[in-house]
Amino acid sequence: MTRREDRAEKSAKIRILYLMELLNRYSDEENPLTTNQIVQKLRELYGINVHRTTLPRDISILQEYGMDIVTVHSTQTKYFVGKRMFEEPELRLLIDAVEEFDPEAKQLTVDGEPVRLTSKELKILELFMRNPGRIFSAEEIYTRVWNEDAFAVENTVMVHIRHIREKIEINPREPKYLKVVWGVGYQLQNPAAGKGGKKP
Repeated sequence: MTRREDRAEKSAKIRILYLMELLNRYSDEENPLTTNQIVQKLRELYGINVHRTTLPRDISILQEYGMDIVTVHSTQTKYFVGKRMFEEPELRLLIDAVEEFDPEAKQLTVDGEPVRLTSKELKILELFMRNPGRIFSAEEIYTRVWNEDAFAVENTVMVHIRHIREKIEINPREPKYLKVVWGVGYQLQNPAAGKGGKKP
């Protein structure tokens, strides 16, 4: 695979993440979206340009990941999200999208571009990505990453989590993946699960 092809593949993964969020947020059985509406919203809301002829392929990829997208065939093809219980397609896509994370090389790339993380941020991200869905308390994160006894470390960990969100989340102020589980800790979470996630 050439470098150009590799960059195009990574861009497609990020584009599909935005498409997934858009469908989850704006479509349902009473409000299906036409192809043109999806293309327009991707451009206006997220700055993502996609040709209408490639949209069915992106839809099919999300369906392969387990997302229940219903296709309505009429004068205009329309799409909406059906059942919202499915097997973590967002989490798989996120991990796929940042698959260039290399803990040995201490480097992360998102959408083909290098992302600068501190050594502590890299270690925290590695901890979560190697344990998707597991909840870690601030004390456990601190002990594992800093290799020190944890004492009054909540603010330190919270600041590092916020910085990571700013670099990997689509909208850091409304995180879809790296979430607080209120009163327990932090979790790399499937947004569709809706179990305990709450913004700090």
